[in-house]
Amino acid sequence: MPINGSTIITDTTIFLRDMLASGITDPITRGTNERFIMTSYPERPATYPLITVVPQGPADIRRLGFQSEEHYVKLPYEIRIWARSQRQKEQLTEQVYTWLRTNQFSGTYATTDQSLWGFRLDGTTIVDEPGKDGVKSFILNIQYNFIAI
Repeated sequence: MPINGSTIITDTTIFLRDMLASGITDPITRGTNERFIMTSYPERPATYPLITVVPQGPADIRRLGFQSEEHYVKLPYEIRIWARSQRQKEQLTEQVYTWLRTNQFSGTYATTDQSLWGFRLDGTTIVDEPGKDGVKSFILNIQYNFIAI
């Protein structure tokens, strides 16, 4: 599914979810109504680990030139890895980052084939609940650029 300039946020979110699902192996077996990678924060009790892909913008939209209908769009996303153990959180974070970084220019889910350019990791945040049973999470703040025609 190509990313459309009129539905850019939805299309990009679904593309990133599907891209991650194609390359990141779920370490547990889930029921048919449970997802490993989601496009929103869990609203009901969840089975960990899981990954969320949540849009954070667009952050910046600029016209590409005087009297141009084309726009340069910066698309920030939060990719969040949720787990019950520190080790699982770290392993999944490394897999997600490596998968995003290495699938920019080739492969079935090459981001450049979807007109998503300039992958950037803008920052990371660790959000761990206290205690041994607390949920551990690692946030990757990423960004792509898109030319909307």
